[in-house]
Amino acid sequence: MKTTSRIGILLFSLFVAHLVAPLMAQTGRADEGQPVDAVTEVSVTPDVAEAIIAPEPVIEDQSAMSLREDAHKRFLRLNDEERYEEALDAALEVVLLTQEEIGADTIELATPLVNLATMQTKNGDHLSAETNYKRCIAIIEKHEGRLSARLINPLNGLGATYNRAEQYENAVSVFERALRINHVNEGFYNLDQFKIQDGLTESHVGLQEIEDANFYQEAQLEIYERRSGVDNPEIVVGIYKLADWYTRSNQIDAAMQAYRSADKILRKTEAGKANPARVGALEGIAQAYASVGNQSASASALKSALTVIDSQMEIDYRSRAGVLVKLGDLYTRNGKFTTADVNYAEAWRDLSREEDLLGLRDEYFASPVRVAGRKLSLLRYAPDARGKARDTLNTGYVLIRYSVKSNGRVEDVQVVESEPPGIMDKALVSTFSRSVFRPRRVDGVAVYSERLLYQLDFLSSRDDSRSRDKKDNVPLEYPDDARTDGGRIAYPERAPD
Repeated sequence: MKTTSRIGILLFSLFVAHLVAPLMAQTGRADEGQPVDAVTEVSVTPDVAEAIIAPEPVIEDQSAMSLREDAHKRFLRLNDEERYEEALDAALEVVLLTQEEIGADTIELATPLVNLATMQTKNGDHLSAETNYKRCIAIIEKHEGRLSARLINPLNGLGATYNRAEQYENAVSVFERALRINHVNEGFYNLDQFKIQDGLTESHVGLQEIEDANFYQEAQLEIYERRSGVDNPEIVVGIYKLADWYTRSNQIDAAMQAYRSADKILRKTEAGKANPARVGALEGIAQAYASVGNQSASASALKSALTVIDSQMEIDYRSRAGVLVKLGDLYTRNGKFTTADVNYAEAWRDLSREEDLLGLRDEYFASPVRVAGRKLSLLRYAPDARGKARDTLNTGYVLIRYSVKSNGRVEDVQVVESEPPGIMDKALVSTFSRSVFRPRRVDGVAVYSERLLYQLDFLSSRDDSRSRDKKDNVPLEYPDDARTDGGRIAYPERAPD
C-alpha cells in the first residue's frame, strides 16, 4: 500500500530537524507521589544485547571478575524464569560489584544500571528505575558522547517509564532524542528505529494526537517501501503492522484498506491466489468486517482463507485450526450454535493430529472462552469514579460464579463476594448473563461447565465504612488490571476479555 506523500515530506522535515535540533533533550522528573510503571525488556537493541550477555570488564582481578560474571549469569537466568524479585537482588549485586572493582563512573556500569532499572520497574520501584536510567544516560554521555548508539536502550526505558506514568510530553522528548541518535548511527531508513517510533505512537495517543500517532506507524511502512519497493511481498509485514495499529485504534476503514493492499500484493506473486501468506491478510479482512457488524462478509473471508490452506501440498493444521476457531466464534456470536459446533469439532480434530499441537488444542478448548459480550474493561471503573483522579479512588472487587452450557450460553450467574458490596454487582452479573462462550470440549465434544469463577477488580470513589476499618480508609494503589486501553497501544486478545 502506498502511503501518502505527507509521510515523505514529514520524514524529510524530521530528518532536517534532527540535524539541527539540540541533542540533549530536557526531560522532567516524575512527581514523587505518582506511580510509574515501566515495562522495558532487558535487551532492546542488538549492540546492547551483546553487551548484556558478554560484558568485558577491564580489570585484572580475576576473582572479582568471576563474582560479577556469576551474579550476571544468575540475573539472566532469574529474569528468564520471571523470578523478578530475586533477579533484582542479582542485578543490584552486579552494580555494586562493578562500582567497587571498576568505579562508580565507568562505562562498564551502563549495562548493569539498565538491568537494575529494568528489574526495579518489574518489582514496582519505578522512581528508582527512573533515577538509574538517567544515571546510565549521564555515564554514557560522559564517556562516549551525546550521539552514542548505546544511549538508545536507556532512553527507550526512560520513555516507556514516562508513558506508563502518563507524562506523555516528557516521553515524547525522550523518544525523539533516541530517534535522532538512531538516525545518526544507523541511517534514516533502518528498521531498528521501529521500537522508538512505537513508543512515540503511544505517547501521542496519550496526548490524544491521533494524526501524529498515525504518522509514526505509517512512516514505518514507507521505510519498508523505500528499502524493498512498493509492490514487493517483503513489505507485507509492514502493512500487517500498520493494519494492526489501525484496528487497535478503531480506524477500521484504514485497516481494511491495508489488509486488502497486502492481499493484492500477495496475489501478484508466482503462487497467485494460492499463496499461503494470504491467510493473514484474509483473517485481517475478516476481523475488520466483523468489527463493523458485517458477519456474512467476515465469514466469507475466513472461508477463503480455508480454501487457500487446503490448496497447499502440505496442510498447515495449526493455521487451519485457527481459522476454524475464528469461524466458530463468529457463528457463536450470531447464535448459530450448530454451525459453530461443526467448526469447533473440525478444529479439535486438526489439533489432535500431532502431539505438538495438543497444547494449542487445550488453549482453545480446555476451558470456556468468552467470545461475545460487553467489554469487561468498561466495568473496571464504577460510575462514581468516572473522570476522577486515580489517587483519590478506592479499590473494590466482585467475585461471581457462573456456568456455561454446551452451546456457549451462560446460566446461574451469582455473586459470591463483593467489597464494597452493591457497587458493581448488578453490572457484572448482567454482563455475564448476556455473554457467550466458546464451550469447553472433552474428547472433541462440547460439554457443560459449572461453578466457574471470575473476579472483577474495579475503582470507585465510594468508601464503605461498614466493610473498612478507619485505619484502612485511605486511597489504595489501583490494581494492575484496572488500567484501561486509554493512553497506550493495546494489544487485545483474539476474543473479547
